[in-house]
Formats: sequence, structure tokens, C-alpha cells
Amino acid sequence: MYFNPDNHTWSTVPGNESLRYKGEVDSVTGLPHGMGILAYDDCHFYIGELHQGKRHGRGFMFRKEVTSQVKPVWHRGTYEEVMATAEFDSCGRPIHYENVGKWVNEEVKTAHWYKEQDGYWQDDNYTGDADTSALYRHPWNKRELGYMNTNLYDGKKSSPYGPFYHALSDMLKKNGSFGDYHLVTLYDEDHLLLVTHQERVCKIGVGETFVWNDTWGDPGHEGGTIYEEMLREPEQQ
Repeated sequence: MYFNPDNHTWSTVPGNESLRYKGEVDSVTGLPHGMGILAYDDCHFYIGELHQGKRHGRGFMFRKEVTSQVKPVWHRGTYEEVMATAEFDSCGRPIHYENVGKWVNEEVKTAHWYKEQDGYWQDDNYTGDADTSALYRHPWNKRELGYMNTNLYDGKKSSPYGPFYHALSDMLKKNGSFGDYHLVTLYDEDHLLLVTHQERVCKIGVGETFVWNDTWGDPGHEGGTIYEEMLREPEQQ
């Protein structure tokens, strides 16, 4: 991750063209309604529940902060410069060459992501933090989040990958990311609020599976992928 609001699956919010959105919408008003992601710009996002275009329910803000620092960066020499130092065997194959190049001071940018205001919203206003401490305690931190995908060819399932399960305690990071591909927080005592690597938002409980399709083509000649997210209690060894 993380989010790319220039992706073609994002849309603008009716009545507010500066806001981009991915998720459920009200079929009558066309406004964000349900689970989704609001992009305020390339660095500020709301993730969670919405009601008629407003943040409402369980959700959190996610912020990207970019820092820059001038550092020496190694630039390898050109092919011609490297080969000018080479030694060759009798067949003309290089058997040794020097590591030709130079250090150049350059501005190096690093992005850091921060989860903020992880709690409850009402009518687009933040009303208070949620207690997510259970994520770091048994049994929650032992529960396993799994992911798999199945490719589609001509409407038929093939080439499944996974599922691959990981305990929350193994991969949950301080900013709420999980394995670099998901964002996770506690929805309530029985469910996670999950953002997938495909920027889909869902509420998922133990024993539940969240499924979505990305398909293309004509009926009978579809291609694409079926994605599945699963949460389970760890298997007994």
C-alpha cells in the first residue's frame, strides 16, 4: 500500500469535486454511503463508515508525511566505463571488472504513514477515540488474518494463490498496517475494520470471509481475479 487516488476506480463526490472516493454509494443520491475511503488530497484519507457523504460511525484518518534529507547516493558508471576496466578470458567473456562510479549528494524523500483519530464520527465530526488495545492482547493478537486470490480465465476459476494466514501479533505495526498490504483496526469486540491491499473496506469477524471480484471482458470470456479476506481462530497444533 498505500493509497493511489489517481487510480481509475476512484470517483469524485457529487457536490464536492475536490473529494475523491472509493467504496459503497447510495443508489439514489450517488453519495458515499456505507464503507469506503475518502481522499482529501494525496496525503490525507478517511477510512471507515459514511452516511450520505459524511464521516459517520466507526473510522479513522490516515496521513502521509514526507521528509527529505540530502544523502550521498552511489551512481554506477556507464556500461562503457565499467567495461573499460574489464579483463577477458580467451573466449572474450569478462572475468573481472572494477566497480566504477561515484557518490553524488542527492535529496532523498521518505514517506511515513500515521493513523489518527481512530474512533467514532458523527455528522462529519470526530466524537472520540475507540479502545483498540484488545488488538494487542490474547485472543485478538493470536487471531489470524488470511488472504487469497483466484484468477479467472474465460469465466472459470484457476490458479488460486493461498490462503496465507498470519497472526495479528506477527505483523501488526504501530500505524495500523498489517504486512504492508492491509490496514487494520478494531471495529468492536467481535470484528475488525479492514482495508485490503486493493483499497476495499470491510467489517470482518472471526469465521467470516470478505469476497470481491475485479473482472473484465464479455460474459463467458471474463478475465480478472477473485479476492478473499478471511479471519479465523488459529488452528490447534
